[in-house]
Amino acid sequence: MKILPDVESLKEYLSPEIGAYAGIGLAVLIVIAFLFKLLGKKRPDKHFQVVGCSDCGWHGKISRWAGRCPQCNKPLGDQKLKR
Repeated sequence: MKILPDVESLKEYLSPEIGAYAGIGLAVLIVIAFLFKLLGKKRPDKHFQVVGCSDCGWHGKISRWAGRCPQCNKPLGDQKLKR
């Protein structure tokens, strides 16, 4: 009982044309995956939030847990809501 097929019977499936088509198909799949990643919606960051300080005008990303303005030390974002 043979489990593996003969190499001779596989030669018709291993032609250069089929290898080229397989390579092109793989390249197309990689490009499509890259485009989905590039154009997909950005998820909100789990640990950071984008806020602007109303006192000093600073704007940027801060931590959700220790969210204070780096210029004037005012509580911002989620920290401001907790007070």
